[in-house]
Amino acid sequence: MKLSEFIFHINCEMQDAKFMFPVKVEEEKKRLNLCRECPHLNQEQQTCGLCDCYVPAKVKHLYEKCPIEKWDRDCETWNESYCELFAKKVVEQYPEAEEWKNQLN
Repeated sequence: MKLSEFIFHINCEMQDAKFMFPVKVEEEKKRLNLCRECPHLNQEQQTCGLCDCYVPAKVKHLYEKCPIEKWDRDCETWNESYCELFAKKVVEQYPEAEEWKNQLN
């Protein structure tokens, strides 16, 4: 199996899980505090004036990032909490993907 196929299958597993991939509570609080200090925050509606997102929801998700780079996607939580889980599911279906899973560590 090629690496691109392995990545594709991991993405399929994630899609099938219909999981929102939350960040850790500490990261959520850190992000929210940064947004609350930002001049682009609409305090009344709790929305970002740049991307129009509802900030209290956006800060909870692993793949979200600030449009002006005050905080970024949370790769650390992905590596610690989710990557192994989805790689394992792929290998269960496609044993030939074991070589790629072993390189994740």
